[in-house]
Amino acid sequence: MMSAMDNPKSWEALRTSPSRSGGTANGYVSVFMEETYITLHPSVKPPAGQPGHLLLAPMLRRVIIIGLNANGTIQIRNPNHPGPVKFKLTIAYDGTGYAGWQAQKTGVGVQQRVEEAIVKIFPGASRLHSSSRTDAGVHALGMVAQVEIPDEQMKMPVAKMAVAVNSHLERDVRVMAAARCKDDFDARFDAKGKQYRYLIWNGPAMNPLLRQQAWHVARPLDLKSMRAAAKLFVGKHDFKSLAATRNYEMKSTVRTLRRCDIRRNGSLLTFVIEGDGFLYKMCRGIVGTLAQAGQWKIAPEDIKGILSRKDRSAAGMTAPAHGLVLWKVYY
Repeated sequence: MMSAMDNPKSWEALRTSPSRSGGTANGYVSVFMEETYITLHPSVKPPAGQPGHLLLAPMLRRVIIIGLNANGTIQIRNPNHPGPVKFKLTIAYDGTGYAGWQAQKTGVGVQQRVEEAIVKIFPGASRLHSSSRTDAGVHALGMVAQVEIPDEQMKMPVAKMAVAVNSHLERDVRVMAAARCKDDFDARFDAKGKQYRYLIWNGPAMNPLLRQQAWHVARPLDLKSMRAAAKLFVGKHDFKSLAATRNYEMKSTVRTLRRCDIRRNGSLLTFVIEGDGFLYKMCRGIVGTLAQAGQWKIAPEDIKGILSRKDRSAAGMTAPAHGLVLWKVYY
């Protein structure tokens, strides 16, 4: 991306060098007597002494203006040299053997493994940028991430991309879908909401087939009490009492939950929690609190008071990580 603000060298470079970034058109190109001018967006002010348009070298006559950056610089691209292509990936994984989603200095993150698989096929691929982060032991069925791949390296049909990447992954991680997306797609900031699910096996003996996917609670849980408490979490609230402390100050701890349902199928309880966003370990704090409501350690009517205190010690325990699944991200 070439800067066109407050830097004469960059301004000059923009005359002869294309950028490869994506964005929205903020100007137009005109051709007069074999000379090409870019007329800038009104909000873009050229450096002192420069006109409000640029004369391009003849070889760049077919330049495309593709963006206006937040700092007022413009982005251009030469159509003869296409930029990277952006893809949206939907990723599923068993988080048991990983130190969370994010690439780690110590331990292995799922992100690292997927990136390693991608660069074996597309050496020029960018880092992955994801919709979320998950903690060590947490699973995902619908993690979304974006990746940019140089156009010249993308020589296979998009339909085969997931299969190709999966051939380089361990069996506990899979790309479930891959699709081209808009240049300005952002997996994190474009997300409108997320759904998490949490499993509890509520019986005296744990189902061994679910030992890494469900929290074993041997003591009987009162479903009616838990459902009464769960309803009080739905809506817009400050969820500070349900979230673990971060090593930085959050701008806001207010979130909106659209669903907080509990389903029962024999000994298996499924908690479905859906909202516009989630704080650190918030889902696990909600499930731990509901489990204690099911044991009558917390009364359903106490939930409003727990929320109003904005103090983690007011709520119930944090449920173990291995029962949680990032189920879906909404766009």
